[in-house]
Amino acid sequence: MVLIIRRRRETNIPLFIDSMIPAKTLSPDRKVYSLIMKVANRIGLLKDISECLAKQNVNIIKTIVPEPATTDKKEVPLVLVIEIDKDMNPKNVVNNVKKIEEVNSVDLREPVGSLLFPRLYPIMIGGERALIIPRKAFDLMMEARDKYGIAWTTVFNQIAREMGRGMYKLLVSFYGEPSSDEDYDTLSKAFIYALESLGFGRVEIVYNNAKEGEVVFRLYDNIECSRYESPAEKKGDFVGSFIEGFYLELWTPHRVKWDETKCIIRGDDYCEFSVSVTL
Repeated sequence: MVLIIRRRRETNIPLFIDSMIPAKTLSPDRKVYSLIMKVANRIGLLKDISECLAKQNVNIIKTIVPEPATTDKKEVPLVLVIEIDKDMNPKNVVNNVKKIEEVNSVDLREPVGSLLFPRLYPIMIGGERALIIPRKAFDLMMEARDKYGIAWTTVFNQIAREMGRGMYKLLVSFYGEPSSDEDYDTLSKAFIYALESLGFGRVEIVYNNAKEGEVVFRLYDNIECSRYESPAEKKGDFVGSFIEGFYLELWTPHRVKWDETKCIIRGDDYCEFSVSVTL
């Protein structure tokens, strides 16, 4: 897996949770982790977990329940985004939470820290460690593609497509599989903002109706297309394939059609991508 990293603007950084966390609210002396848990569906358990974390001086930034805790469920998933002191061992936090009765499993992850500080916290996608490369290395990949033609283009597009598939699995690990219109639109929105967080460009959503199979968004300063000066043809294949991979998973078993309807190479102010279901 390959993620492209470049310098970001000073702004709110969209994260893979159901609201945005301004980067300035996070202390530079603390680290951010996620606790992915499976717990018994009983009243008062969340209070027990919160008190356990408070005793360890752990701050809860966000609580996420990926699926409704209906009365017929004995076990439910629970995600806590937490902030701890840098000198604290996060494994100790996990071990203490595991001691709580009816906390059945706890998985420690660092997705939030990965987006804020990708060089310090490795990103995991689909259970595999992602390879983080700087802009110059990405440019070398694109130069090889342009020089050697269709064979390399096919390889890099397949890499991008698998990246998109992996991003879907990462988001689903937080939100659960989509079922409602809101679920589909939330996953789609999180993915689109992930493009910005990962350095692909600055995002503006034009239309997002993922449940019905149609999404349109704009990408300013597209990391791929901004390399080119010639207006002869569009070059957004890598980014487009990344997008295709995500929506192939979201809209399975349908096929996906994507089109770069506007492109900065052709003189437009932004690259505009239209993605839709095709039978």
